[in-house]
Amino acid sequence: MKKLLLVVAILAGIFSSCGDEEVVLDPLKTGQAYYPMEVGTYRVYNVKETKYTNNVGTTTLLQTRELVKGVSKDQTGKEWYTVEVSQRANANQSWIVTGVKAISKSTRDLQLQTNNRIVVEMVYPVEEGKSWNPNAFNPNYFPKEEDRQLRDTFFYEQIGASFDVAGKTYPNTLKVNKAKSDPDDFINEVEVYEIYAADLGSIYRFSKVRYNCDASPGTNCQIGSGYIISGTDRIEELESSGKI
Repeated sequence: MKKLLLVVAILAGIFSSCGDEEVVLDPLKTGQAYYPMEVGTYRVYNVKETKYTNNVGTTTLLQTRELVKGVSKDQTGKEWYTVEVSQRANANQSWIVTGVKAISKSTRDLQLQTNNRIVVEMVYPVEEGKSWNPNAFNPNYFPKEEDRQLRDTFFYEQIGASFDVAGKTYPNTLKVNKAKSDPDDFINEVEVYEIYAADLGSIYRFSKVRYNCDASPGTNCQIGSGYIISGTDRIEELESSGKI
């Protein structure tokens, strides 16, 4: 009887210890590796921005830097990383701080907060074609119905594909499509997406938001001609990254 009780006690201890083990998920399989967060790390981007007015574009070249300054918890115990955003005209100039954003990363998603607005940038695990509402915390952010249709859904594409940018090849990336107008809409031309590389983060950002000819009085253009009344094209390419 004593031997039987000893065996039961040993088995109970084994199963108890197994139950207490923490399950560690592979960040690459879940997708969390595509947006690593660590205090002191930074990314520098080369930016090309073209603004259009009456079909005339003015292009500006500059650099931006995103530096993870620290991490803190809110009242609910949720961790938020503080990211300092800086800008300069070129590599010979000093950085000038232009803003701050906060990023929270959990096992479920990654949230970005700027100007008191939270956007769900990623959801886990990542899957080809998986979609989600980025404005789940901002149901009234886009008052116009046409804007809501454009921006109420993000989705994954090209998971694990290689991507070339700025003379470098990143073998494992994914694409997050953020907005795209109807191809038959010749007036509102919108396309926004971002490329993330495993163990590195965002490496390429593309944004095109144009209001093309609507044939209104005084425009002197035809719908579908490619005439841009107003708009902005912006491309950000990762130039370097590291830790200070």
